[in-house]
Amino acid sequence: RLDKVVVKTLLDAGACVDIRCALGRSCAGILDAGKFEDRELSDELLAMVRAHWTPAKLHEFDDEIKARIFVDLLERTLAPVNNNLAGASGGQGTKKKAEQESTVLKVLLREVGMEDDILTKQGPFGNPVMLLHQKMDEMMPKAFRTVFRGEPSAREYGLITVHARDAIKDAEEKARELTQKQAGLRTTAYHSETLKGKSFMQYRYRGRVSRRMTDAQDLIVNPVRRCVTHAVPSDAALKVIAREGSVVEAGAGSGYWSAMLLERGLDVLAFDLEPPTPEANNGLAIRQ
Repeated sequence: RLDKVVVKTLLDAGACVDIRCALGRSCAGILDAGKFEDRELSDELLAMVRAHWTPAKLHEFDDEIKARIFVDLLERTLAPVNNNLAGASGGQGTKKKAEQESTVLKVLLREVGMEDDILTKQGPFGNPVMLLHQKMDEMMPKAFRTVFRGEPSAREYGLITVHARDAIKDAEEKARELTQKQAGLRTTAYHSETLKGKSFMQYRYRGRVSRRMTDAQDLIVNPVRRCVTHAVPSDAALKVIAREGSVVEAGAGSGYWSAMLLERGLDVLAFDLEPPTPEANNGLAIRQ
């Protein structure tokens, strides 16, 4: 059990608070993640560690908190909802898939403090997808949304590897294999190269990204794209288009862009080969 007096003595004596565990989590990150049963003690120790950090280190820790909150959103909130509704494919399954993704989207919107009626409301609309984009941008640590063309920094590696569940399992297995080959001599719980390598994936031809982004793609990006819009219209873009006075939109999809433009006073005609059906209860689409 950790003792506050011992920890304070070590900190006052200049003990290093920059050390990270093999997975990349800092000592403060471990306390924040609730690794100890005594939550009150963890909070007290966390405050003590934070008091010995520079502003730069506090900023790094803020990124650790962001990463934990974001991964919790994916794993503990969105994934269970998605998995409970999963299993549909093709034919009748297509409709079920749409229901599944719209439900995940509604849960996501509520979790970030937004109204969940983007598709069903009759207006005014504002620009909720842009607002959601901004909230996601604020919620995700920069390392999670960076395309790396070179090597990430040690801090960036740490933010990503500590939440790379499958990579951690593979790194443990690799470490066990090496232990057997070395006659039982085990130097680490995780094989670092396996952990680093499998925590990332290739993103097109641009570089590497955190493998966690596949979860974000499935649970955040795809529901937004398929239910509302593929492209996020910025307010600046809408203002430029609004100067035209009248617009014909071909390939209007759900009607999101057209709804945004109508609300800004444009005369809009929207067409799509496969417009939303009445069953979709889509308030963005205007049908004669």
